[in-house]
Amino acid sequence: MFKKILVPIDMQRTGQAVEILKIANQLAEQFGSSLHVMTVMPGFGMPIVATYFPADAKSKARKILEEKLAALVVGKMSAKVTMSISEGKRADEILKVAKRRKSDLILIGSKMSDRLSDAILGSVGTKVAQRATASVMIVRL
Repeated sequence: MFKKILVPIDMQRTGQAVEILKIANQLAEQFGSSLHVMTVMPGFGMPIVATYFPADAKSKARKILEEKLAALVVGKMSAKVTMSISEGKRADEILKVAKRRKSDLILIGSKMSDRLSDAILGSVGTKVAQRATASVMIVRL
């Protein structure tokens, strides 16, 4: 049913990431799908932001993220997996990667919150679900 599954994970919530990766692996095995696991690094591109960091801060942050992402994925998945790191706004980057990779399912883990700010601002999962052309499965963790 699904051939290309995109799994965006939040590296600040590794416990949640481990759980969603288990579910993604099960789905990939069931459908014979390939998985693409991604994370999004906050943008360093704005000049006002860039001035607060040393010149090599972005490359160091990316290297650390690559290592952490690989530690979560490599050798732990039976499905075919590729990985990437994007930079920018999370929902926008997830949608860009889904379109570029022609994903037919975006699998997002969500820990529901009762905070009023979440209800007003919405979550990344909600934004992705509203704007994605692929199917979106939001799994409550």
